[in-house]
Amino acid sequence: MDIETRLNRLRAKMKDLAIDACYIGTGDPHNSEYVAEHFQARAWLTGFKGSAGTAVVTADRALLWTDGRYHIQAARDLDGTPFDLMKQGLPGVPRPDEWMKQMLPEGARIAVDGTVLPDATVESMEKLFAARGFELVTDLDLIGAIWIDRPPLPSGNVFEHKIEFTGRDASDKISEVRDKMKLDGADYALYVGLDDIAWLMNFRGSDVPNNCVALAFALVLPDTALLFIDESNVNDDLRAVFHEQGIELRDYHAVFSAVRELPEGVLVVDTTCVSRALIEAVPPNVKIIKKQDYPYLMKAVLNDTELFGQFRTGVRDSVAVTKY
Repeated sequence: MDIETRLNRLRAKMKDLAIDACYIGTGDPHNSEYVAEHFQARAWLTGFKGSAGTAVVTADRALLWTDGRYHIQAARDLDGTPFDLMKQGLPGVPRPDEWMKQMLPEGARIAVDGTVLPDATVESMEKLFAARGFELVTDLDLIGAIWIDRPPLPSGNVFEHKIEFTGRDASDKISEVRDKMKLDGADYALYVGLDDIAWLMNFRGSDVPNNCVALAFALVLPDTALLFIDESNVNDDLRAVFHEQGIELRDYHAVFSAVRELPEGVLVVDTTCVSRALIEAVPPNVKIIKKQDYPYLMKAVLNDTELFGQFRTGVRDSVAVTKY
């Protein structure tokens, strides 16, 4: 299926659902910078393979925004396609949301995939669009509806990151998270960042090329910690380690039901990372505290074991550079 055919099918779907514009960013449910093939919707639709970019499609326009790192590559990738390049960062080039505010009619309906777009991003767009009466439709995956040969979710090997490299047990890190939760008056903490979860629970994976992470969500409760992951990739030895560290395994997709079933209490969450869809799953009797993820800052303070590992890695890297 060529780019023009993909675009025509998207527009047909938009027309059927009375959608005036479709916003396609670069991301996954974990707000990752680098995403697995399954989530590369913008690349599939436009043909532009760079790591950063945003597409906007209307009935008569198809635009791609990307920053200065990719202006040359994007021009090459989009050549011969219906997409026009918007060179982000140059004078006079509006942001995608600004362009939509200026160009779409009053009351326009804009589709965004709420399972991948962070809640804070959606909220910012809602505020910008309020004066024009735009409606953001967040429960549609229009690209998924036309992407017939979409790659499946990655399912790579998951392995323990041993204490000889971490210097701390996962249970110790989780206890520190609970201490911080208590200070903020929170009962629950939800995490979606793949690197944060891998650090917190001492495991590594291979779901994203060149990144040693596995697709996962984490929910820290007062008396346990839930890890939502493809359990088929967790061997018996690692299961035993997780159990010993107070970590319970759940299916990757079960995170939504777990969030919906939270008892009355307080949830601390970073809405700049967590998707709009997950935030909407939070019950009305659960208060939300918006705060940067604790592990994000915790992992920045290296212990002696991590410092030595960083030094050792630097030596190995220097040898490679010297040989080159």
